Amino acid sequence: MRYHEIPFHPRSLSITLRIWSPTLAAILVAVLWLVASVSCSTQSAETFNGTVLNDDAAAYEFRLNDQFGNPVRLGDFRGEIVVLTFMYTNCPDVCPIVTTQLDSIYDSLGDTVTEVEIVAVSVDPERDTVEEARQYLERWDHADDWTFLVGDRELLERIWAAYYLAPVSEAGGPLDALRQLSTEPYPVGHSTPVYLIDREGRRRVVFTQPLDPEKVGHDINLLLAE
Repeated sequence: MRYHEIPFHPRSLSITLRIWSPTLAAILVAVLWLVASVSCSTQSAETFNGTVLNDDAAAYEFRLNDQFGNPVRLGDFRGEIVVLTFMYTNCPDVCPIVTTQLDSIYDSLGDTVTEVEIVAVSVDPERDTVEEARQYLERWDHADDWTFLVGDRELLERIWAAYYLAPVSEAGGPLDALRQLSTEPYPVGHSTPVYLIDREGRRRVVFTQPLDPEKVGHDINLLLAE
């Protein structure tokens, strides 16, 4: 059996195209819309720069005294983004660096800064008094808009452990009383994590040194937008 060849005619192609063109156009539009949607979704799905804490756990609650002697709970900042770090007022090296970085972040937030609270917790209970904390923040012009929290060693040690810190100093030993009479400073070895706590009081992101203020500011803005 032989198949008969059907002669090609230009008019047949023209008719076919006229019949199918609306359908093809609709398919093409749909495909282009889908590609554009996926592309936009990919571009808008921003990710955090810091280390994301996936356990979605509530931040460890505590109560200490601020630079004015007022009792302050971490939960008092619920509804705001908390930038939490650890330092001490006599620190000669890393703490001023971290404070400078936080100052840059604070200035970059613009109008949203009213929704952000920068909180520092002492790692030097033997020397960090309410007065020392206030004077430290005054030197940085932030006594009225940041919070520096101090307390006794027993209470602070529980907070340090909850945020994975283990400060080491020469204070607290049998010669501690004598050391406090001395004018010679002693260092406190400690890490300087910066935690971002969301409006619901959950630890979401943590940064470690070296700290990039622009990246921290980016993550704060992501939390503010939630």
